[in-house]
Amino acid sequence: MNPKTGNLVAAQMVTPEVDQIVVTSKFGQIIKLPIKNIPKLGRATQGVILMKTGILVAAQMVTPDVDQIVVTSKFGQVIKLPIKNIPKLGRATQGVILMRFTDKTDGVAGVATLYKNGDEEEEKPST
Repeated sequence: MNPKTGNLVAAQMVTPEVDQIVVTSKFGQIIKLPIKNIPKLGRATQGVILMKTGILVAAQMVTPDVDQIVVTSKFGQVIKLPIKNIPKLGRATQGVILMRFTDKTDGVAGVATLYKNGDEEEEKPST
């Protein structure tokens, strides 16, 4: 990849059975878009810009097993919501404001997905 000056590669994924992708910016905006809206590119391209505004913090693959998403800020603000409540948008949008920050130094620190059958799979002790 040859990103333009000032752009960085934020995420790279293999998408075998992924229907959608959720992209979150540092400033609390979020976009859910179908994977079919992201074009396939060859080598030595500039990549795809998925969000018009903000610095990209996370890109999560959304499979049919994903039920909820948890977004955490640097200062400990946490939001947990069903994935179905995030509207599907196009690539050329600003996104939906998910979190508002009163302190300008706060921002999204991380994003996690929760599955329908509970949380992440737990390791089972060997017998």
